[in-house]
Amino acid sequence: MQWIIFMLLLFISSVEMLSQNRWKKQVSAGLFENCTGCVLCSEENGCISCHHRLFLLIWRDGIRQYGMCVHTCPPGYFGVRGLEVNRCTKCRSPSCESCFSKDFCIKCKEKFYLHKGQCFRQCPPSTAAQPGTRECQETCEPGPWSEWSACTHEGRTCG
Repeated sequence: MQWIIFMLLLFISSVEMLSQNRWKKQVSAGLFENCTGCVLCSEENGCISCHHRLFLLIWRDGIRQYGMCVHTCPPGYFGVRGLEVNRCTKCRSPSCESCFSKDFCIKCKEKFYLHKGQCFRQCPPSTAAQPGTRECQETCEPGPWSEWSACTHEGRTCG
């Protein structure tokens, strides 16, 4: 009978140790190779929390989510500094290469033109595409003018 109780206690303590070791393996303080700059790190999901000046970049692969600490956010993302965490947030427009905020683009991907914070495949009416800068420039054909007034067309100053 004592032998059975001894084996039962041994089994329970080994199960408890395995579960504690599993938790220690899953969450650590940046000891894994993909946890550079992490304060907290998960072996399966990468960084959970970053050092003060770094940004937490989270990306998804199917249903899995991975975290990485970076100095600057990659193209298609912008940095948001917060009290608890700094994070990289994805630009809303898929045609935006770099953005200032979720909805305000500052640089478009190739084959797109920037106009008032948005990316267009073709520039809107009354604008002209500038291939060098990939921006849409307001167009204004010069109207009548004299040496005493600015050139205007439909109420806008031109030329």
